[in-house]
Amino acid sequence: MIPSRIPFVTPPEELNIEYAVDFHRESNPNHPVLLHSLDNGELRYYNYAEVVPAVHRAGRLVARRIGFNLSTAAPAPIVVILGPINNLTFFTIILGLLRAGVTGFPISPRFSANVVARLVDMVRPTHILVNDGNSSLGSHIASLVFEASGWAPAICKMPTYEEMYLGHNTFEPLPHHSFEFDKRAFIVHSSSSTSLVPKAIYWSANFITRNGLVADSSAYTVTGRVIGSQVLEFFHSAGLYYLFWVPRSGFIMATISPHVSVPLGAAGSEIIFQSFEDTKPEYIWASPRLLEPWSQDLSKLKFLRKLSAVAYAGRFLNKTVGDKLVERGIRIVTAYGSTESGLLSSMMSEFQGEDWEYFTLNSIFKSKFVPRGDETLEIFVPSKEGEELPVVDAEIDGEPAYATRDLALAHPNKPGLYKLFGRINDQIMLSSGEFVNPIPIEDRIRTSCQTVISALVFGHGQPFLGVILQLGEEETPRPGLWETVDDLWPPISAINQALPDYAKIQKHMILVASADKSFQFTQKGSPRRPMVLADYQLEIDAIYAATAQLNGVKSPVPIKVEGLNKPEQVQTLARPVTVSGN
Repeated sequence: MIPSRIPFVTPPEELNIEYAVDFHRESNPNHPVLLHSLDNGELRYYNYAEVVPAVHRAGRLVARRIGFNLSTAAPAPIVVILGPINNLTFFTIILGLLRAGVTGFPISPRFSANVVARLVDMVRPTHILVNDGNSSLGSHIASLVFEASGWAPAICKMPTYEEMYLGHNTFEPLPHHSFEFDKRAFIVHSSSSTSLVPKAIYWSANFITRNGLVADSSAYTVTGRVIGSQVLEFFHSAGLYYLFWVPRSGFIMATISPHVSVPLGAAGSEIIFQSFEDTKPEYIWASPRLLEPWSQDLSKLKFLRKLSAVAYAGRFLNKTVGDKLVERGIRIVTAYGSTESGLLSSMMSEFQGEDWEYFTLNSIFKSKFVPRGDETLEIFVPSKEGEELPVVDAEIDGEPAYATRDLALAHPNKPGLYKLFGRINDQIMLSSGEFVNPIPIEDRIRTSCQTVISALVFGHGQPFLGVILQLGEEETPRPGLWETVDDLWPPISAINQALPDYAKIQKHMILVASADKSFQFTQKGSPRRPMVLADYQLEIDAIYAATAQLNGVKSPVPIKVEGLNKPEQVQTLARPVTVSGN
């Protein structure tokens, strides 16, 4: 039984998130904030009367351990938060740092020690907060920084769950932090999608507060409802936005128990899903990397179908998988935003059925969509006085702005709906996390293969790349499909020699455009990428499914290719493969 449906008093819009938490202790003390299941199957709720003291304890513990005098107006120290950390603990520490006036900088545990060291050197924190599980890694990173730059941050133990949640609500309140802290309240790193090294992005208190207001844009009622947040990552902007929405909207964030360790891989996925089932959310936040394998499990599909919505963002969800989930009655909703510009979509857009990839926009961050002449729209976000963005690197309509370098497509029949198409430089993100810019590869193929007039590389969310080749009108493919590929293979093989392994084009991943689906081109002579990919979606899905089948791997794409036993049989030309749905 959810101890909710308790009236929720919304805090004033201008309150910093950390002060909004204090507001709730007075106005909403019994309103639940956090939730996790216990070993005996019961549910453990945390209300504001319990969470607010824990937040103040967290801030005071960190301040004491790093030697920060809370009663002075000294510049805010910066502390790196080294993961992985349980979300309930992470949630409390982040709010505690904000409340104490200490600038936190959480760093992804997926980065190598060298990358973390470069980020640390970039922002010059006074301390690195570690727990028992990553203290040796913290010391190693400090050593790398010292070797490179001759200085090193100190290592400090972060507050534990037991130190923050003492079982009583007696605490020593933190004083209000200085207004100077508001200018540099938090630091988040970029995803490194467009550069070799992630960048540090500084968030002001105003930017954080405005992101909290985005919660008002949800198409669904969330106040007093449970949102399954077990997979959120608070070193990533998407996870942080959810954290900022909690004090604004009053939903209950379901997490995994702080006493449960979640390993990477399939075992961790099962623990996460079990926690979803145990905490009985109305909505969940999921990631494509989990949704894709879950789409093949009937018991998981049954659970997902009961939810009011399943939200995701951060990377592309395989369209075939998304379509399958929607066909099975699961309400997939897409969100979109960036670390540099805030969440640009609604917190949760209204479910669009077969148009599940499309999202609506919120009114807090008024993005502008600029046509590029090929059906794609480049997304800019103006930075207005009093509403400054963390990064400003462009100008739009005479105003300073952030150029997201993302491309979107407007829905052809539903005004106000958009879907993300990709980056302006068309980088392709493989399932491994590697990014590939296809343009140089396409240009090399076009110039190296005399019979090819255009090439289009594909592979978003897949383990490796493929390419569609448009032959000249005078060129007639040889009768055998594999013989046609044989003709094209030598120059492509030569191009592969200069590419990293993850960017190489395998021979059986070459498709040849058919006469009845020739490429459409822009005025500049480049292929109209959205149209070509849409035209060849079936062939693309089939070639990946066939490759997975040949390699004995279970593919997320529900397509079976009959009579397959040789690599050359994977290669498809227009409609050469007999495809049957599972």
